[in-house]
Amino acid sequence: MTHDNGRTTESVARELGITGYIGTISTACSSGANAIMQGARLLEGINSTG
Repeated sequence: MTHDNGRTTESVARELGITGYIGTISTACSSGANAIMQGARLLEGINSTG
């Protein structure tokens, strides 16, 4: 059985009415650290654009 990780993210976003950028991180034990770093990069981008 395979699982498309992004499908779950897309389903949740659709149910919550979230549009725009959505992302899924799936790298086993390091996913938490990767999620924190991706969030920090997104926030830096928001801060640099105003």
